[in-house]
Amino acid sequence: METVEVVGCAMRGVTAMVSLKGGFSVSPELKVAETYTKKVVNEDVVEENGMSLNAWDCIYMTDSLRVCRSSGGAYRVYDKVDEDAAAQEVAKMMGTNIPIDPEAGKEEQEEEEEEYDDPNIPAWQKRIDKADGVKRTKNGTPIRQDGPIGGGPTGPPTSK
Repeated sequence: METVEVVGCAMRGVTAMVSLKGGFSVSPELKVAETYTKKVVNEDVVEENGMSLNAWDCIYMTDSLRVCRSSGGAYRVYDKVDEDAAAQEVAKMMGTNIPIDPEAGKEEQEEEEEEYDDPNIPAWQKRIDKADGVKRTKNGTPIRQDGPIGGGPTGPPTSK
């Protein structure tokens, strides 16, 4: 089984194809377990032998169609399609011209800049801090959530 998504990026005006490859099984109780072991981006394998699992209850199934529902209530509809026809549709989507939108991503960038605006901290450090969840004061000093180094006012931690 292969799941393919074609994604358009209006910030750069490009498309990318991401596919997950694996398989699925259906239990006698019509529970579906999907296993994905390979992730491919634009024909480059980015992850192999990893394991991703999705579990669903199959609520309707024919030879070519199945409808599944997660425990959270989300639905998925799978339609068995001809491999060549699917490849043609993906190729058509990959060839789509994505116009660059100068406003795309602007809100996220503005939010990032609002968090702290110390000009002495480079933008790359701010992005790393955001990804790592590091909060800083307005002047850029990191706010530590795990207490002071050395264990606080009573000195370093003691071992027992």
